Amino acid sequence: MKHRFSPLFSIVISLITLLTTGFVTDNTVKQVIAVEKKVAVIFMKVSPDCSSEAACEPGFPAGLRANIHEPRYSAGTYGALISQTMTPFITQATYNHTHMTFTAIVNPNSSNGWFDAPHALERYNDPANNPDPEYIFDDALALAFSVVGDDIATYDSLLVVHNFQSQFGVTYGCGYTPPGGYVTCPMNVPTSLGYVNKLLNLVHIGEHENLDRMMAVLGHELGHVHNLFHVRMGPYDIVGDSPVLVHYGGWSKMRAGWVPEVTDLNSGELTVALDPLEYPGHNVLRIPYMDYGNNFAGHIVECRAKVGFDTKIPEEGVVVSYGSTSYVEGMVGYLEGRQAVIEFPEHDNDYDDAALQPGESFVNQEHNLTITYLYKDSSNRCVVKAIRGQAIGPDPMITPYSESDSGLGYIQYSSRDIWIDSQA
Repeated sequence: MKHRFSPLFSIVISLITLLTTGFVTDNTVKQVIAVEKKVAVIFMKVSPDCSSEAACEPGFPAGLRANIHEPRYSAGTYGALISQTMTPFITQATYNHTHMTFTAIVNPNSSNGWFDAPHALERYNDPANNPDPEYIFDDALALAFSVVGDDIATYDSLLVVHNFQSQFGVTYGCGYTPPGGYVTCPMNVPTSLGYVNKLLNLVHIGEHENLDRMMAVLGHELGHVHNLFHVRMGPYDIVGDSPVLVHYGGWSKMRAGWVPEVTDLNSGELTVALDPLEYPGHNVLRIPYMDYGNNFAGHIVECRAKVGFDTKIPEEGVVVSYGSTSYVEGMVGYLEGRQAVIEFPEHDNDYDDAALQPGESFVNQEHNLTITYLYKDSSNRCVVKAIRGQAIGPDPMITPYSESDSGLGYIQYSSRDIWIDSQA
């Protein structure tokens, strides 16, 4: 529940809080040595034709095949755009834990640099013959080898771009990946001396409707490469449902091990200055309800600013989410198979009003939790006060009273609820 205080009241609360509670301000950032990842980008043009409708189901339904067209831009143009956008994005979004360089491997025998797919579309989705999704990457590796030779074995990642001009993106993983690890599959990489087995990050995406959407889906898939699960954070996390390229959210960055400073509130109250999530620092306040081993459930508090790759988030401010590691794909219920869910202060599912502004609070009656965004300090940090053990705010289910003329010379008030405002 979202409550607004007057600016003066907010300042008074802030001053009193600084005197009576712990005030966490340390934003020391540890030096990180980036993992270098060389990404080979192969542009493969496929035909929408199938020998039968069933041959391309379920991976390539008719609706998807209807959006397979001639490539919009050349491989060289796409390669430059991917490199210019995604290299700085991954470096910033992972707080320099990963540095990716993208190299377009261009077909010298094509006017636009695209390769024709060596096989029909149904080859990549053959339910009758034990489908192997890695066929796509086998073909891409062979095409790349035909151009760059043994150099293809020096790459760590393989990105295949198709001429699907609609939403399409897949990341493949083979086996368990620990938190903070990279999702890979073993591949037989061709060389002049024969095949060598190597673990590669495997991603393929479509051109999409436009460049913005293409980069957003690529950022989403590269999140999966970093072992990030889906979240229900909308436009506040690119592994959520954002239509544009934005940062990974606080839950995602924390689970990946990128956040330098995390503060926990187990009971009582705490005031903390959170650095904007767009830069490494003191970025996350955790309020756990379950926390042992790799298992966690609780609230995550982060500070967001419209800077860099986050210029298109709906609004700046303090974002609260509920995260849980109890992830099951396709699970029905509150999390619906997503590891983190944004907590709307007004409980209205409105992403345009999902961030607390200075003087506003989020109240969770069930967990007796109040989170107040006090003010933004001179370093652009969000100063937040969290109280666990009491919820300061009216019950959102209280029905407002009504007024009517009693007919006896006075106003009659009525309500089905009794509301006592005393916190005692």
